[in-house]
Amino acid sequence: MKVLMITPGWPSKSNPNSSPFIFRQYESLIKHGIDVTIFNFKGNKNPVNYILALAKIQILLRRNTYDLIHAQWGHTALLTLNTKLPLVVTYRGMDLEGIINKNGKYSIYGKFLTWISKFTATIADEVIVVSKSLGNKLSRQDYTILPSGINLELFKPLNKFECRRTLNLPHNKKLILFAASRNHPRKRYDLAAKAISILKQNFNCELIVCENKNPDKVPFYMNAADCLILTSTHEGSPNVIKEALACNLPVVSVEVGDVKERKGNLKHFEICDSKPEEIAKAISKVLSNENEINNRQSVLHLDENIITSKVIEIYHKAINKKL
Repeated sequence: MKVLMITPGWPSKSNPNSSPFIFRQYESLIKHGIDVTIFNFKGNKNPVNYILALAKIQILLRRNTYDLIHAQWGHTALLTLNTKLPLVVTYRGMDLEGIINKNGKYSIYGKFLTWISKFTATIADEVIVVSKSLGNKLSRQDYTILPSGINLELFKPLNKFECRRTLNLPHNKKLILFAASRNHPRKRYDLAAKAISILKQNFNCELIVCENKNPDKVPFYMNAADCLILTSTHEGSPNVIKEALACNLPVVSVEVGDVKERKGNLKHFEICDSKPEEIAKAISKVLSNENEINNRQSVLHLDENIITSKVIEIYHKAINKKL
């Protein structure tokens, strides 16, 4: 099977750690025998970029024979309007939730992208959403909920002392991990920092940030920490939560995306309101829980190989619809 994958997120020289979950899916599809061509598309709020991308895709289609197009994020599927190939669209978050600007508000451009994304769902042969919360935003009900896969060989429990020594982190403090960019408005680093400043009244703790790191380094931060904190305005299906669970790292998160489904009955996992005091209280509860933790069991079904097999099944369904 030959697949043309359109994605705005892809590793580059300037940003080698961009969208590692897309690159991981690409690698896994290749290992499963799928011939994947990547078309990296950046709209950058410029209609001209869309027009140029449309022309480039037409050239690709004339020079190559593809069985299917897979658009990552709903708005990129707009580039497939004048093709007749089977279309699979994966919705990942901001394409249906919107874009948060520097002022912490939803941007007009982001609202336009959500409108485009909802439209492309009507022309897709198969739709994938990474969480039920995203599916609820679509007019069609025949979608598949399929979170991104996890590399369980990479994200696994490691020795905390060794990880702290490797990263030159303090051994005598409780370390709270913020695994996102401090400059990304949607991630709300300031909210996390305020919560930790409150937590310091009762704990000798420190907020550590893991941003722009090679994916191979992230498990060391997760295993060095005592708790992961997620304070985003919105998410689709936050990969960092699933990866933390795979590392047996306790989690505190605001309720976004599929976080509630991920929590289930797990005891080392707290969901709280988006207030610094409530977040600090939730972290305190998690840090005080001395029971044995085995959150990893809850994400074994999200192994990258299992998810990839399901993606390929969806590819076949889309192709069969065109027969």
